[in-house]
Parts: sequence; structure tokens; C-alpha cells
Amino acid sequence: MTKHDEIILCTVPLLARHGYAGTGMRTVAEAAGVQPSVIYHYFPNKEDLLRDVRTYLNHTLDEAFDQAPAVASAGELLRQRLELNFVHMEAVVALLQYFLWSKPVFVRLEDGGYVPARAYRHMSEIIERGVAEGSYVSERPDFDAKIMAHLVNGFLLEFYPHTIAKDQLSEMVEQMARFIERSLMREAA
Repeated sequence: MTKHDEIILCTVPLLARHGYAGTGMRTVAEAAGVQPSVIYHYFPNKEDLLRDVRTYLNHTLDEAFDQAPAVASAGELLRQRLELNFVHMEAVVALLQYFLWSKPVFVRLEDGGYVPARAYRHMSEIIERGVAEGSYVSERPDFDAKIMAHLVNGFLLEFYPHTIAKDQLSEMVEQMARFIERSLMREAA
């Protein structure tokens, strides 16, 4: 692992816990066990460091979601994606902290606030699959996916940095999935 990568990995928990304002170059240097000049050798400023952290986190999370095993239904996919969000909570929260700081950079999106498409693509896939299976109904799938992403992200922001026990994880995922599904399920005829 390169020193550049080590610095990025040391920055992730700092960004997740303290946000942009609380993640200084000196704090990163201390966490990485190097002098601040080493940080500045790789990253001229905090913005460049955090952009590289964002790129790393996007890649890491995309890989985790894309490599998840195939499941049989939209409901199983929803539960799998919720669990992956909890398993990778620190990375998700660090990304959210980055976007909370940088959201003025993003164009305000209709019907969903500041939500880049990649932030809700996994939720879109769940809705698309459920609609195709006939188990979910959504008149505005893109908007519904944004709401689902906000729901999950808000919960993770509030819950972090607490860890969740494995037995509690299943219960938490199930409760969240049921809550989401109540808004997407076909009503009984």
C-alpha cells in the first residue's frame, strides 16, 4: 500500500466522525503517523485530499455493491443493500460528510434536493426490479429512489459511530425494509 493510500484510509474515519471542519491536515497527519509536510507532499490542500477520499470511497462502495451475490427478488435485494449500507457505514457516512460540505457545488436537482444520481442508483435498481416483478408500484421511481436514499443516509448519519451487533443488524435491516416496502407494495385486490 502506498503512503498516498494510507493517508486516504486514515482520513476516512476522521471525515466520518468530524466532517469537513473537523478534518484538518494536521489531524490527518497525526492519524497517519507522519509529519504534516508528508500530507502536503501528496495533497496540496484539504480539498484535494477530500476529493481523493471521495473517489476512493465511491470506488470501494460501488465495488462492494456490484460484487454482492445475486438474489432472487426485489425484497431480497432491498435487504441486501440495506445490510451493505450498515456494513460499510463508516464509508457511507464519510461520503455523506463530504457531500454535506460540498453540496453547493452540485446543481440542485428537481424533486430531490442535492442528490447525485450515483447516490441513489442502488435504490433505483431495487425499485426497477420490484416494478418489473410486479411486487412494487412506483409512479415516480426516480423520486422514490431519492427518498429511500435520504431515509437510509439520514439513519446512518444519526446512528454512526455506533456499531451494531450482528443479531441486531438483521432486525434493523428487516424493520427498515418493511417500512420502505409499505410505500412500494401493491395493495391487495
